[in-house]
Amino acid sequence: MSEDNAPASPLLSLFPKATATEQTESITLEELFRRIREGDWRSEVNACRKHLRKGTEAGLRAYQEAKKTLPAVISTGTVKTRRRSVSDEERGAVHSGYICLDFDGKDNPDHTLDDLRRIVLAADFVQGVFASPSGDGLKAFVRVPADFDQHLGCWEAARQHFAACGLTLDENTADPFRFCFVSYDPDAKWKASAKELEPVAVPEKLKRERTPSNGTEDPAHVRKVLQQLVDKIGPDQKRRKWLHILGATRDGVGFDLGNALVDEFFPAVKPDHDNAGDPPDTLDATWGSLHGLGVDPDDPAKMFDALPDLSDPPDLFRVAAEKSEPVQTRRSLADYRVDHSATLSLSSEQIDALRPPYVIDGFLRQAEVAMVGAESKSRKSWLVQDAGFSLATGTPWLAAADGMGGFATNKAKVHIFDLELNDSEVKYRFAKARAHRFAESPVLAKCATDNVRAYSLDGLTGDEIRRLLAELKATVSPGDLVIIDCLYRLVPDGNETEKVADILGVAKRFAKETNAGVIVVDHFRKAGDDKARNRFVGTFVKQASASTLVAIEVTKEDVLVLNIDARTFYGVNRVHARFNPETYAFDSIPEAELERQRRERAFEEEEGWLEGIRQLAERGAFTTADAGALWNVKRQSALPRLEKLVKRGWLHKDAPGPGKTTKWNLKPEGRGGFDGDFAEV
Repeated sequence: MSEDNAPASPLLSLFPKATATEQTESITLEELFRRIREGDWRSEVNACRKHLRKGTEAGLRAYQEAKKTLPAVISTGTVKTRRRSVSDEERGAVHSGYICLDFDGKDNPDHTLDDLRRIVLAADFVQGVFASPSGDGLKAFVRVPADFDQHLGCWEAARQHFAACGLTLDENTADPFRFCFVSYDPDAKWKASAKELEPVAVPEKLKRERTPSNGTEDPAHVRKVLQQLVDKIGPDQKRRKWLHILGATRDGVGFDLGNALVDEFFPAVKPDHDNAGDPPDTLDATWGSLHGLGVDPDDPAKMFDALPDLSDPPDLFRVAAEKSEPVQTRRSLADYRVDHSATLSLSSEQIDALRPPYVIDGFLRQAEVAMVGAESKSRKSWLVQDAGFSLATGTPWLAAADGMGGFATNKAKVHIFDLELNDSEVKYRFAKARAHRFAESPVLAKCATDNVRAYSLDGLTGDEIRRLLAELKATVSPGDLVIIDCLYRLVPDGNETEKVADILGVAKRFAKETNAGVIVVDHFRKAGDDKARNRFVGTFVKQASASTLVAIEVTKEDVLVLNIDARTFYGVNRVHARFNPETYAFDSIPEAELERQRRERAFEEEEGWLEGIRQLAERGAFTTADAGALWNVKRQSALPRLEKLVKRGWLHKDAPGPGKTTKWNLKPEGRGGFDGDFAEV
């Protein structure tokens, strides 16, 4: 790296808002940092942040719209215009000797803003940093050679450096003409000097994504691909989606042929244009209209990756399909009507068959969502994995220790989205439980291995998880079980009803579209209510969204009590189960057996009290205080114990009257053993 300081007063083009194509003034970097520090844009930025603090989807959308009205600079220097249809000479770009890096809070969830400042400023090539308009990310200005040809190499060098520090860069900043919005940050830092970052080799993938092809593609091939695109995803998409494709077309075959292809394939797609001198049927007008349509023209990833590689049509279709939204056909009220006439002549068995088949009998059907909630460290993740083992092998879930009873299952695939555990812990838990549960059945062990597919998504953002969930649909068959563990990773605050409703809506649509059963694992903090629906944080939304709610309590005897509210099943309200350390399965326990065990424990405890009393009674009658001293408890605690021994028929209570000391005597029945049952007293 060069030891030279930064060039004197490098200039940046300042634009009044995101939709502007022409700069209003040039500003030095030092001036930019001073104005951010002193609050020149404080009210506008705080208004943006206020929308974000609402924590809702509506608030996020409002933030994104408000952010577009903020002034912004081109971090790499000055340009005469931001319109991409002009030549490099017409653009008149002059490099500043800096690039701007963007560290989003959502991409670096394990680091606070202070962490980001500390780590980023420690790099000797970083000259200054300030908080982004959102308030949870960081902008960093890096000293680089004043050469646009070296931009990608310098960006890649910075990416590699900060990746080694555990930070993730926003990849859109690889564009040299990307906007950097102004902000407000009293703690904005500008260092006196910085070393010049040396470029590294640019990966081929990054070159393909960020380097225009400048009209070198075969026109015949481009025409063929465009026709296939139209056939595949239809022309009736939202206009801005097609603009990505149109721009990439012009970039692939050149300006003149690009215009001709637009006229040939998209005669009805005539974007509005805000420059009167531009003909409306050319791609020049298309570029000019991007601003008014809200598409960020400063983001080549959005502009050019719709046609990333014209030599690979399948990949092209995949990306284009992701960029394009499905055509939404408006349905009338009649489309939603439920027709009851066809059920008039159905038998009782046929009526029962109107409901979908069960995935787990008495618990979950196809196209349904179940929520399983418990307090932390209650083995709920082990429990739902146990359900997965049962479904994968077609064996009953929560059967008794002898294998009898339990919830019947239909053998199917199980897909587990683990949002909490890293891959090594996921492997450990699966292998540990499988080895114990199927120790004597290698056939079932292999069956479980083949039919359970686990994904470790620890550390991913909610948007990334939702994208992967959509991708999972292609691998899920009717009757499969999908487990999402745990909801708080998608919605940290269970009381955020709008966000909870949104993600549970995603789960319900997933279940309906795949005809799979979905289990969502959740935490709850409330206790002391037998109704499962009342144990969840954000009760109403979850109750309305899930077909089955299961609230788990853990007793002092380490028994899991499953309080079940199942909308489409009857007769199952509460199940008791205990973790079996020998099989790593959960064995159900009948309530009568639990009651017998409880009475047995109570009797054994009372016999222990009596053993000491026998020694005490050898000296004759004794007082409550004597018993308390014997048991090392206070008099108030000793009295209930003595009363229980009286009810057992082992003691006699001699109460001489008010103001007199109560005496206790051992009865003959208490001097020998007890050979009755464990009946409660």
